[in-house]
Amino acid sequence: MTLSRRIAFVTGTRAEFGLLMPVLKALRGRTGIAIRLYATGTHPVSAYGRTIDEMTASGFPPDRIVDILVGGDSSASMGKTIGLGTISFIDVFETDKPDCIVILGDRFELLAVATAALSLGIPLVHLEGGHITEGAIDDSIRHALTKIARLHMTSTDVYARRLRQMGEDPSTVHVVGATGIDNIMDAPRLDRRDLEKSLDFELSGSPLFLVTHHPVTSATDLSPSEEISALLNALGEFETATIVFTQANADPGNREINEAVSAFVAAKPSRRLMVSSLGFVRYLSLAQAADAVVGNSSSGVIEVPSLGVPTVNIGPRQKGRLRAPSVIDVEPDARSISTGIHRALSPEMREIARRKLNPMGDGTAGKQIADILCDTDFARIGAKVFFDLPGA
Repeated sequence: MTLSRRIAFVTGTRAEFGLLMPVLKALRGRTGIAIRLYATGTHPVSAYGRTIDEMTASGFPPDRIVDILVGGDSSASMGKTIGLGTISFIDVFETDKPDCIVILGDRFELLAVATAALSLGIPLVHLEGGHITEGAIDDSIRHALTKIARLHMTSTDVYARRLRQMGEDPSTVHVVGATGIDNIMDAPRLDRRDLEKSLDFELSGSPLFLVTHHPVTSATDLSPSEEISALLNALGEFETATIVFTQANADPGNREINEAVSAFVAAKPSRRLMVSSLGFVRYLSLAQAADAVVGNSSSGVIEVPSLGVPTVNIGPRQKGRLRAPSVIDVEPDARSISTGIHRALSPEMREIARRKLNPMGDGTAGKQIADILCDTDFARIGAKVFFDLPGA
């Protein structure tokens, strides 16, 4: 009797789960493959939309819920979450014994997953390494995950070269594109009427903005309250606009941002809405319907260009990522943000966005990653060595 290969996936946020979906779909039904899906981070937390329900509705219910998020939005809370997560995932992986563990991105709870995998000698597969985001602590987390991972899937040649520069064996680094592009190509969409019904909110004002703003976790001169005040002051200039906000993530400083947005929405509830979690289909549908996507979320830089919509990217959080020509970078002050939004609404930028030029892939990443996971003999992976570049 042939034993199944046990491939574990760990997800801590709704956005990250959406990006793992193309891989999960490509693996489902393959002979000899057993998927184990672990939900952690914000997934089981009601304040963040309890997105384990969305996972179940998508057809991929979690096999285990690993609840590790320590209350509060301080740096200490983040560190305690990593500590609790390390202990928790060691217990889980020691019991379930996966053949490999797949993670995506740079969320801080993934440090716990990687440490547990390293401790138990389980190969770690890292998706979306090689990015640079100088405005967030995510940069250090992502590079740390790279050094623990045994197999790498990157979205561009530039990112793959950075991993080789970090000493990763070129044979373990695969350029597959971004799974977010797969989602855009394949996902269903809600039309405006169904979207309004789902949100219980009219999208009648013009222009329509989708806004997601997260804390900047690297050193910055501005506090989270100052950052969000600048954004809200700029948005307030567009008096006829309909604005839908998604809630900030669980990084330190999120409470100040969410409270400020809540007050801004309450001042004009017929034209403004805040949603804890849109979910993947509603997010894509709303982004595609929007006149501009505004904020500092990675989705505005990675996925939105493939929807043909301009992005106004604020501040340093995404500094270092490759850019599509439809991404407008602005400083985190009200005047710069306002100027950027006006540019996004211009006929020239709308035409640029309609070309859907995106350096992040062709929409086949999920299948490529699934093929590599199935073809790799994880039992034969030896000790990790530092690979020196020629001439180093």
